[in-house]
Amino acid sequence: MSAIASRSCPIGCSRVERTTKDPRELTSRKKSSEIPLELELLQTAYPSPQSPDTVLATNMISVGVDVDRLGLMVVSGQPQTTSEYIRATSRVGRRHPGLVVTLFNSGRSQDLSHYEAFTTYHRSIYQQVEATGATPFAPRAPGPRPARTADDPDSSSRSGGCRGFRGRCPRRVAQGVGGREGGNLGSSPRGPPRQ
Repeated sequence: MSAIASRSCPIGCSRVERTTKDPRELTSRKKSSEIPLELELLQTAYPSPQSPDTVLATNMISVGVDVDRLGLMVVSGQPQTTSEYIRATSRVGRRHPGLVVTLFNSGRSQDLSHYEAFTTYHRSIYQQVEATGATPFAPRAPGPRPARTADDPDSSSRSGGCRGFRGRCPRRVAQGVGGREGGNLGSSPRGPPRQ
């Protein structure tokens, strides 16, 4: 699918023609092993013959694509969230000024709303960023270890199954001996709470 882009010129000047190549693709149709190769090709600058002219991409472009030579983006429809819109459109114009063109769908109320308030929205775009929640699939953050129980295999029979509880054994508290009611884990049955 090669196309010829030409510029008309007045009589007497030479005609400039440039053949564009098939577009590259950054979509889920590509295998994950092919994505790094596509990103490497995108880094190839013009006038190299391997330099791609166009890239078709889904919202995959909004995360992890650091190609500083991209200069023009056409966004088809307003993304669902402002943060997604910012992430996607910030991939253009990193080295040199870039241009982002958004094509709105008048049948979608969100697109129509963004079209009607385009200037106001873009003047205060960072105020429009939505709060995000924690993902349930994220790895656990480093921090305090979970509380130990008296049934842990780590517990010592010599201390009555309460090693690691700094003198306040849950088993003894449940039986009403050892430790103060309402005390903290740092309290000792033999004296005042530790500081």
